[in-house]
Amino acid sequence: MEKRLFALSLMGSLVASASLAQDKVDEIVVESAMTNQTQVNQNDVARILSAKDISQFGHQNFGTTLDSTLGVTSSNYGSAVGQPVIRGLSGNRITVLRNGITVQDVSGLGADHSNDLDMNNVQQIEIIKGPSSLLYKSGSAGGIVNVIDNTIARSDFTERDLSVALDIQAVNDGTTTSGHYHENLGGFNVSLSLADTQFDDYEIPDGADDETGLQSLMNSDYGNTAEQIGISKVGTWGYFGLSLQQNEGTYGIPFHGEEHDDHADEGHSEEAELLEDDDHHDEHGEERILAVVDSETVTLEGSYNVNGGWLNSIDYHYRGSDYALTEGHAGEPDDSTRFENDADEFGVLFKSENDAGAQTILLNHVTQDISVAGAEVYMAPSESEETALGYYISRSLGGLSLDAAIRYDHVTRDGSIDDEGDVTFYDIDYNNVSYAVSFGNLSDGPVGVTLSLAHAERAPSVSELFMHGVHLSTGRFEVGNIDLKSEESNNIEVAFNYEENGSFMKTNVFFNDVDNYIYLQDETDDDHGDHGDEHGDYILAEYLQRDARLYGYEFEVGKNLDFYRGTLRLSLGRDEIIGEFSNGADIPRMPPARNVVSASYLESDLEVSLVVKNVSKQSRIGETEIPTPGYDAIDVSMTKSFALSGDRALDVSIYGNNLLDEVVRNHTSSVKDHVPLPGRNIGLRVQMDF
Repeated sequence: MEKRLFALSLMGSLVASASLAQDKVDEIVVESAMTNQTQVNQNDVARILSAKDISQFGHQNFGTTLDSTLGVTSSNYGSAVGQPVIRGLSGNRITVLRNGITVQDVSGLGADHSNDLDMNNVQQIEIIKGPSSLLYKSGSAGGIVNVIDNTIARSDFTERDLSVALDIQAVNDGTTTSGHYHENLGGFNVSLSLADTQFDDYEIPDGADDETGLQSLMNSDYGNTAEQIGISKVGTWGYFGLSLQQNEGTYGIPFHGEEHDDHADEGHSEEAELLEDDDHHDEHGEERILAVVDSETVTLEGSYNVNGGWLNSIDYHYRGSDYALTEGHAGEPDDSTRFENDADEFGVLFKSENDAGAQTILLNHVTQDISVAGAEVYMAPSESEETALGYYISRSLGGLSLDAAIRYDHVTRDGSIDDEGDVTFYDIDYNNVSYAVSFGNLSDGPVGVTLSLAHAERAPSVSELFMHGVHLSTGRFEVGNIDLKSEESNNIEVAFNYEENGSFMKTNVFFNDVDNYIYLQDETDDDHGDHGDEHGDYILAEYLQRDARLYGYEFEVGKNLDFYRGTLRLSLGRDEIIGEFSNGADIPRMPPARNVVSASYLESDLEVSLVVKNVSKQSRIGETEIPTPGYDAIDVSMTKSFALSGDRALDVSIYGNNLLDEVVRNHTSSVKDHVPLPGRNIGLRVQMDF
């Protein structure tokens, strides 16, 4: 609430202030999060998803939206939750950004926790794979995903834009209604966005639930309301802007490995009251388990053009996030658990750019206060501070391009462990140094080759250090390890691109050697029997470290064909990742190999897309895992645009997901055996632009 009042007061002050002279820019230019450079897009380490890529198959969760990108999969947990997996790495190894600033939520504390993102009104998503992403953010040994919108406009809007959209889906009787407005009013750029999503339990294919024979997945419903407002001022001096974002939602938790113990009367809150009043309580009965989300984010950012000597501009940002998630049984508010993350991030970038290249100096500071209170207290309150100092340089060296970065991260984790009343407090510091260098050819020919080398260090997260208790969403008694060291990833990657006369080929081959790889190890059935009732019926899972290596490739070949009225693009892609510990054992939850065939046809007012995913059986499994069957999934979409009178336009889209009604289970999901993906879905999306 305090952040909301601060944001609204400052917005009012901006609007009331005198307008400054300004130079108008005709379009919004979206740049890479940290460097403003475009050379990162010259190889497939970086992938850009456009607004049409994001919306063409209907409203989906975050991970599912990215799932067709080579090298990227999703760890799903029902309709609301889809955490991204990049080259086999997930969780705290992946940094999720909005407009270049970290998204602060509690997704790192549980596989059933959603990323705090509204997927409506998104301009594009930038995916950067592997440790080379340390050029942009610390701790992201697996990669980063940057979701970009124009809530804070960095250049002036030149015309008013108003759009409304309705998305209807059959598989969950769901609807998403959204609206967006932006305009330059009195020299200020104003942006408003609203979205409301309501999904019922989704249908699952025949045979997906042999135990009960149900045709839909209980507690897979999802409802969310998202609001965004932004204002900015642009001039020859730079820009300054402020935004306020709110997400309020409720979603079912389709798996909870729990025992009904007596719980303390804690965590009773406004969100807990919503558990008691949930509309689906009667439908689901005693098995109704849900999560209530309430988040508020204030972002302030700007850039000042210096244009003097070495220094061209100074970019700065602040983001304050208040995130709360309360989960439990409907009708039992005192049996709930409340997760909170109160975070602040400050950053300054000093930028220099000339004909010789570009340089950036980065200063960044993040604080987080994370707490878990109520019935399921598996981690005591913790505090984290991360301070980063980084340097980035881009240069042209004859026929080569050079991109290099080095950064120092000082990380502090404060927390405690309560072992049956014996409380021990810890204050742990980490000093990490990471660096990366990339060489690429600058020839005008059809062939591009890039060599990237990176050393990335990641401090253990608070959950990996201080977890100690029953984690119902995974059905485990999870135990952290305060002796964990920082992970050290050493990565080498070669990218080869070819494009000529409409034909193209992209190949990325990578090898990632990880010292002190952190993983969660389940006990075996024999070990569980030896423990007796020490941890009840729950599996004991401990955070351990062991050296590991991950290696694989992404390959795509295709052709663009021009016709009289439009263009047809055909492509065949394949990705494969192997993860092994130093003793030769397989790392758990590695994505299986898959082939992705895509075809798209585009003409002036018509776009048709087809994506076929052929996913192999995953038989390379960890010690306590079981194999996951392969599957074939077909998604299609067709969008027709109509020009109406008065500068109005109407887009009508029909789409289908999983048209073969295949039983789909993601091996990367910790609940794959209990939570299959939705069955066949047919949807309709209508958007009107004014």
